[in-house]
Amino acid sequence: MRQGNIENTLIQYFRPNDKAAKQSDFKIMEVKDGEVLKEILTASLGVKIVVKKKREIYFIENVKFHLDEIDGLGTFVDIEASNKNHNLPVENCMNNVIFIKMN
Repeated sequence: MRQGNIENTLIQYFRPNDKAAKQSDFKIMEVKDGEVLKEILTASLGVKIVVKKKREIYFIENVKFHLDEIDGLGTFVDIEASNKNHNLPVENCMNNVIFIKMN
């Protein structure tokens, strides 16, 4: 569940859990009332972990840059190339994706 100023969504990823560049498919649902969904999910499933971060997002064409400051972990840059609105081959997107941990 993503809850914040930018968006309130429930998201499920279908991807390997590793640091390498990879294809990431997902299902996403917009949530009008994030607090109610949070209460429902917490009551049903409990809370495994809460990740608190400050995020800035920038775009250049089909590439999205996330600049994250994650409490207790540090600073991260996540770069995503999307073919959602650009009808690009997956290979083109994969060649443009990098995940870097900054010290």
